[in-house]
Amino acid sequence: MKSILYICWLLSEIAKASIAVTKLIWQREPELSPLIEWVATSQKTDVKRVVFANSITLTPGTITVAVENQRLLVHSLTKVGLRDLEGGNMDGKICKL
Repeated sequence: MKSILYICWLLSEIAKASIAVTKLIWQREPELSPLIEWVATSQKTDVKRVVFANSITLTPGTITVAVENQRLLVHSLTKVGLRDLEGGNMDGKICKL
């Protein structure tokens, strides 16, 4: 049941990110601020780290570039996208799976 709730939540996040990236693309002068940073993860197993990394990659505007121990190297089109990840909401939801 927890995994179904997570999938529903992730799909809503994908939809919201898709809308945000579409708006960004259609701007005359898009406010892009691409960056790559390490994002901490509190996942204890490889499987959960992979779920976290793939969830990030599925969300438009972000991609996981590398996984190293308790952190993920993430590229984001905007600072806002990266700050949302650093907030830990997705990480916390995966921990509860």
